Amino acid sequence: MQVRLEYDFRAQGIRLTSGVEWLDINGDGKFDLTPGSGETLRARGSAAVFEAGDLTLQMQSVDLKNNRFVLRAVPRTADHRIHLSIGSVLPDFEFTDSGGTRRHLSDLKGRFILLDFWATWCVPCMEDLPVLKKVYAEFHGKGFEILGMNGDETPEKPERVIRTMGIQWQQARFDRDLLQNRFQISQWPTMILLDEHRTILSIGEMSHLPLDGEHLPGSLRTVTGESP
Repeated sequence: MQVRLEYDFRAQGIRLTSGVEWLDINGDGKFDLTPGSGETLRARGSAAVFEAGDLTLQMQSVDLKNNRFVLRAVPRTADHRIHLSIGSVLPDFEFTDSGGTRRHLSDLKGRFILLDFWATWCVPCMEDLPVLKKVYAEFHGKGFEILGMNGDETPEKPERVIRTMGIQWQQARFDRDLLQNRFQISQWPTMILLDEHRTILSIGEMSHLPLDGEHLPGSLRTVTGESP
């Protein structure tokens, strides 16, 4: 099994409680870098937890001198991450909307739901917003919903953008635990397309159903069965 660990030059070593960890779970000789991949995780406070078949594994120790590492099996309950794999059901989660009200993903009712992880400091995210407006106008009446998952640590800027651009879909305020620990979002923007049962249809891979602004309309027409 191949393992890659981020070296902390300040600490002059590997810190298992922080940094990125890679684990070649499927043994194909490379690390899966796609958003939501279970092979690339960031440790936050404790070593990252990987799902490998029926095992839940966590790095226990690293010996750089002898190039050895020790993994240990931990209870499955130690994994708080939301796994993103096509065909799996996304668990329900709670969030605070832009008005300060606590809500759940399951409150959104639609044939298709797009989770858009965006932030005002992310240039591609901002470039996608006008396209999302057009897509929302075209498909909302056909059961399409968007939930914006904002990455700004303070709400002032995103709320100003929402007002200025006339964005009508629901927004979730920044939640560090939800974005960084549970979803493990490291690429902005990241988009996830769900069906009415919260089954993951796409995580935006170009080889499958791309969800960026340029390709999103075509991908939605594909899943809705509409002609291009």
